[in-house]
Amino acid sequence: MENFVGKGKRCMNNAQAEDWGYVFLGSSAINSLISNIEGQAVVESYPDFWQGRERANELIFDLLG
Repeated sequence: MENFVGKGKRCMNNAQAEDWGYVFLGSSAINSLISNIEGQAVVESYPDFWQGRERANELIFDLLG
């Protein structure tokens, strides 16, 4: 990582180290995240895609802030 300067400084592609994001790629990623953290029964309690996506977003926020 030749562009790395140090903690809290600029790193690769001149982006702040704190800048990041995520995108769930389909329902299988959402179901897998929920299943791994809360169990398969919880996955089945979200029959609609948007409900599972919302729960997955909540989990990411709770885990990473």
